[in-house]
Amino acid sequence: MVELIPLVGAAVGASSNAGILYSFGVAASQFYQRKREKLNQLQ
Repeated sequence: MVELIPLVGAAVGASSNAGILYSFGVAASQFYQRKREKLNQLQ
């Protein structure tokens, strides 16, 4: 319904895409940080 209004729909789409990308970035950062910590513990 919100997407029917041109400017609001574009803003909602852009912000949801940014939120998804941010979530993936945080998850990837945590994954590699844990992986690095495990490698350091083995040494």
